[in-house]
Amino acid sequence: MPRRISQEKTKARHNLRAMAPLKLHRPIFFVPGWTDQAATCWLEPYTEHGTRRRKDWEYTLSDWTNKIIPEEDQNKIHIIKLIKNEKNLKLDRCKTGPQKGKLKCTNWEKDETSQYTNFYQFAELLKEKIREKNHKEYDLVGHSMGGLDILAAAMLDPKEDTEPEVQEHIKTEPLQGIQHIITVATPFRGTPGGWIVKHTYLDELLMKNWTDAIRQQAEAMSTDSPYIRTLNH
Repeated sequence: MPRRISQEKTKARHNLRAMAPLKLHRPIFFVPGWTDQAATCWLEPYTEHGTRRRKDWEYTLSDWTNKIIPEEDQNKIHIIKLIKNEKNLKLDRCKTGPQKGKLKCTNWEKDETSQYTNFYQFAELLKEKIREKNHKEYDLVGHSMGGLDILAAAMLDPKEDTEPEVQEHIKTEPLQGIQHIITVATPFRGTPGGWIVKHTYLDELLMKNWTDAIRQQAEAMSTDSPYIRTLNH
């Protein structure tokens, strides 16, 4: 890792440690990004992982929320797993290489969501997961494609939006009760990365690691994607 980035991350951690406890006024849902439907980025060490993890530093979202959120508010924190049946999931640790010790999600191909091709489908699943909790008011935090999931779940209505993509994938009314939305690194107008996948042979080079559905998820986030255009209409 470049020294400057390491120093910035260290400073951010020290600032977080110095924060006074945060009182949550409402429940909060954390929504994961592309290919992280099991929310391992929220729940497990992400960048500094495995043998490189320093024991005196906290890395996971749970580490930080346990430190800065009062105990009486812990039950308001919901980390969404955009998986239909979590029993399909299995977490394995990498045994060798630079990622030794890092937890990775396996068996995802056994879940229905492994065949999802766009963030509209994940938006419908997100609505289902949130409605299960039956909160009247709540806040949402989305990382990367998770932010697109949130916007699609909050904005698109199959009764009013007649675009083919909406009619095919959005089946229920928009979420109600959202008070605040926070997004982190979300490509609201699409991402050049998705465009590159769509218009080059990059997907073929990566096909050993990508399923066709994952490739289509990337295409759905391209700058000229109809999903992106409809969301910004």
